Amino acid sequence: MALATIDGHRLVALIARGAFSRVFRSLTPSGQDAAFKLLEDGNDKVRISGIKREYRFLSMLDHPGIPSAYTIGRLPDGRMYEVMQLLPGDNIRNLLRRKRNWVLGVLPTLLKTTGAALAAVHEKSLVHCDVKPENIVVGPDGRGYLVDFASTHGPGDWYRFWEKIPQEASPSYISPEQVAGGKPTRASDAYALGVIVFEILAGRPPFTGMSVKALYEAHLKRPAPSLETLVPGVSRDLAKLAALPLEKSPSRRPVSVHQWCHGVAGCVERLRMAAGVQQHHA
Repeated sequence: MALATIDGHRLVALIARGAFSRVFRSLTPSGQDAAFKLLEDGNDKVRISGIKREYRFLSMLDHPGIPSAYTIGRLPDGRMYEVMQLLPGDNIRNLLRRKRNWVLGVLPTLLKTTGAALAAVHEKSLVHCDVKPENIVVGPDGRGYLVDFASTHGPGDWYRFWEKIPQEASPSYISPEQVAGGKPTRASDAYALGVIVFEILAGRPPFTGMSVKALYEAHLKRPAPSLETLVPGVSRDLAKLAALPLEKSPSRRPVSVHQWCHGVAGCVERLRMAAGVQQHHA
């Protein structure tokens, strides 16, 4: 039984609720499964601009790791909606809370596919600007999907971090240059993804347990801790590779996030193979 029908789209079940929108599993007028994002406020110009921006960028991108955009519309009361591909699985944030070991088990696949999706964004001269665990969905097979393009920026887009409203900031994943008020680049996305990978491997972000202001200061000035000090048995190669996107200077981060993801995935796979050989001979 449908919860409601909007412009021919039948809303079947609520699957996510945020501060400014709800997402429903829905059926399109043709009967196709879809995700239906509905804004809560028809007068929120920032969110309306964001959903239009997301639809525009999703329509530009054609990649298996990025949801397809189907349509966008507006209700008589001003609220906007967007209909897009329904993805399998759950986001990294929820999965780390419930089954971190499973996430660790699929990490090589997750890295390779998420890296490919982010590389597709960068190839269009776009910067995602909001890479965080909530915005990477992991399918049952471990494949990663990059979502939420409402903050994405393209060539010529004006940007100033301190002008963003506080709810849009993700303090644990913000790059140093964004905190300093600079315009984000693909290196900023690499930094955020590096924080996520660090968090998956270490069980915590590089900087934690402090105020938002202190987090910003840490991103700007404090070196990230080495994985070797937090994860027993981690290889030196993996620790060094994981540290690359966390460099303070954007120019010192990996140029290709896709290649970096493949490198980290290879280190993880070799570490598992070595552990398996040791257990076999024990």
